[in-house]
Amino acid sequence: MSSSDWLATLKQALESEINMPGIDPAVFKRYFAVAEMAAYGCEDEEIAASIGQSASSFEKARKKDLCLNIAIKLGSDFGRAQLRKRQYLEALSGNSNMMGHLGKHILKQSDKNKTDTRAAKVDIIKLGDIRIKLGKGAKK
Repeated sequence: MSSSDWLATLKQALESEINMPGIDPAVFKRYFAVAEMAAYGCEDEEIAASIGQSASSFEKARKKDLCLNIAIKLGSDFGRAQLRKRQYLEALSGNSNMMGHLGKHILKQSDKNKTDTRAAKVDIIKLGDIRIKLGKGAKK
């Protein structure tokens, strides 16, 4: 799905969620801009700046404006879903780094080749002590 395709899908979803017949196109355009910025993972301060609002005004609007919160939630959820989809596609195409990343985070897999270095040092010390004792005993 290209960038314009998923933005069109996001716009349709936002229209469906807000569902306000006769909404001023300029107001809807603002909600869509907010949803788009949220889809890109922007924080509230960044979203506020992108629509020409101060962070404090934006924070006050979030407390009062249900449609604004819907736009942020929908955009954020949609953006994460698109990112996850692209990560899976990368992994399925054979990208070993992405396979490892998703394996660790989704399947809770871990690298089995890692050893506990503290345990390894203790074993070496113990082996060293044993060798010393055996060495002295063998000389007698």
